[in-house]
Amino acid sequence: MYSILLFFLYKFFSKCQKQSQPQLLKNNLKLLKNINHLLQHKKKEVCLKKLAFPFLKNKNLAKEYNVSKGMICDTLKAKEYWLTVDLNLHQAGLKYEKKVLFPLIEEALTIWIENALQTGLVLTDNQLRP
Repeated sequence: MYSILLFFLYKFFSKCQKQSQPQLLKNNLKLLKNINHLLQHKKKEVCLKKLAFPFLKNKNLAKEYNVSKGMICDTLKAKEYWLTVDLNLHQAGLKYEKKVLFPLIEEALTIWIENALQTGLVLTDNQLRP
């Protein structure tokens, strides 16, 4: 019994040692290259396509958009949000939506910048300093 176990352990470790460090690195890079992301407007497109053709399988959508099936499932779970994304905004072309730590400050700065741009004011860093 022990001899069989030792034999399999020997075979396993000999295979691990045969594969060189650069080869392991190369295989890991191939895995990383296969990770794809959906831009926000593409996520909206996936939701619209699924609404138009409910018989489409998530596996087929994943192949079409070259992403994982899990990414399609996650996108469709949040379809109410993705269907409300405005495609005219700059954020629609981004991969990720950055969560704002201070939403009130972000909103106040946005209003201030919009008003400054409407009046033709040139914004500089001196205006932000106290």
